[in-house]
Amino acid sequence: MLVSILLLASVILGILFGGPKDPVEAGVLIGVFIVFFGVSGAFIFYAGSSMHRLSNYGLVLGAIVFGMATSFFTCMPLCLLGIWPLVVMLDPDVRDAFRSPHP
Repeated sequence: MLVSILLLASVILGILFGGPKDPVEAGVLIGVFIVFFGVSGAFIFYAGSSMHRLSNYGLVLGAIVFGMATSFFTCMPLCLLGIWPLVVMLDPDVRDAFRSPHP
């Protein structure tokens, strides 16, 4: 969420100081960013709640990789923070916990 706010702020500042001069083009650009980061944020939030419930191992792993990929293009230090959940999810004990039945 922080990445999307920072990226949106940079887009707005770019528009105000030398970006697209057409207001429709600027509005479309901002709209695309809002929709993309809103949908990706909802996806990552849903995957995080699946991780909390120990369900959907593949979805959680995919969300971690997706989060790292999107942060790679926007903020490299956030990409490095994604290594920790990836290492945790690849641990065999965690993988077995996802496979075991839950009460």
